[in-house]
Amino acid sequence: MNQAPTTTADSPETDQSANASAHFAIAMRNFNGLLRTNSLAQALTWARQGTLLANASDDDKLKATAQEAYVALVLVGAAKFEALALHCGNITSTHATLAEIIADSTDYLVESYRDSKQIPLMVALAIQGFTKIFRERVTAVADEELPTSTASIEEIFQYLDQINQHAAGLTRTPELYEMSPEEKIFAAADAMANAPYELNWLLPSDWAKAIFYAKRTAALLRKGPPPDRPGLPEPTPPKALVPLLQPILDALPALIEKLTAKEYRESKRRIKEINAIFGTQVLRR
Repeated sequence: MNQAPTTTADSPETDQSANASAHFAIAMRNFNGLLRTNSLAQALTWARQGTLLANASDDDKLKATAQEAYVALVLVGAAKFEALALHCGNITSTHATLAEIIADSTDYLVESYRDSKQIPLMVALAIQGFTKIFRERVTAVADEELPTSTASIEEIFQYLDQINQHAAGLTRTPELYEMSPEEKIFAAADAMANAPYELNWLLPSDWAKAIFYAKRTAALLRKGPPPDRPGLPEPTPPKALVPLLQPILDALPALIEKLTAKEYRESKRRIKEINAIFGTQVLRR
C-alpha cells in the first residue's frame, strides 16, 4: 500500500519557508534603515521584496508586517510631501516623485489584500482611488504651474488629507510614521514664514494662500506632541514646548478672520507677532 508523502522538518517545503523567513528579516531590516533616512524609493523596493518573501514563507504574521511597510511608506511619503509644500509654497517635481511612491505603495498594498474580503481591503481600495487622482493632479501641477496656484495646492491637500486619514486607520501606531512633533512645529513655522509674502500693499495679494498657510499651521500645532513611543520618527520635543505653542494657537483664529476680511495692516501685524513667537520662544529652545 502506497503511503502519501509527509512533510518533515528537513523537507524542501520546510527549508523553503525557513529560508524565506530569514531573508524576510533581512529585507525588513533594509526597509527600516532606508525609511529612517527618507530613502523612500529604495525602501519601497525592499518592501516589495518583503512581500514576495512573506508569501513564500506562507506566514500570516510576515504578510501583515509587509502590509504595514506599505502603510508606513504612504504615511511617511505624505508627511514629507506636506512639509516640503509648506516650506517652498509650491508643488514641484520632488512632490511628483513622492506622489508616485505613495501611489505605488498603495497599489502594492491593495494587491497584498486581493485574496481577502476584510475591511482593510476596502480601506486600501479607497486610498487607491484617492492616490490615483492625487498622483495625476500633482504630476500635472508640477509640470504646468510655477508658482503653484492656491486653488491647485488646496485641491491637492484635500486628497492628501484623505489619504492620510484612511492610511492611519490601517495601523495601530500611525504616529510612528507621521511627522514627529518637532517636524510639525518646523513645518508650521515654515508655513507662517511664507504667509506675509502673499500680502502686498501695491500689488495684488493672494489672501487665499495666506489663509491656507494659517489653517495648515493650526492643524499641525493642534495635534500636539503625541505620547513618546519607540519607532519612527525617533526624536520628540521636550514637554516644555507644549504651553509655548498655545499663544500661537490662540492667535490663529483672529488672524484667519483678518485675512478673510482682507485687512492688510492688521493681518501683517498679527503674522509678524506669530512669527516672533516661533522665532524667539519655540524654535530656539
